[in-house]
Amino acid sequence: MEDEIYAFRKELQTLGYCKTVINNYPKYVCHFLVFAQETVPKINDIHIKSYQKHLQQKPSRTKGKTLSESHVHSQLLAIKMCFGYLERTHKINTNPFTLKLKSPK
Repeated sequence: MEDEIYAFRKELQTLGYCKTVINNYPKYVCHFLVFAQETVPKINDIHIKSYQKHLQQKPSRTKGKTLSESHVHSQLLAIKMCFGYLERTHKINTNPFTLKLKSPK
């Protein structure tokens, strides 16, 4: 999967994303894959929804509260974009990301 993550990072560079996105989104995807403990082809929407709940309950390291809505949104968007990339490049047959993401307030 390291090759796919590297290719996803290169895709973000090619598309002109800022350095923060290029550096963080691949890391967010890696964190998700560690959490899911599953290979990419076996990931489904249940894994993603479970990760969303995990993020919403996870304490922030700096604020003592849970992670902000915008941070959770960024992590989920990274996963969505990566699976979209993997589907477009025929690494997976179907994108398992079915959540409807709403921009945080």
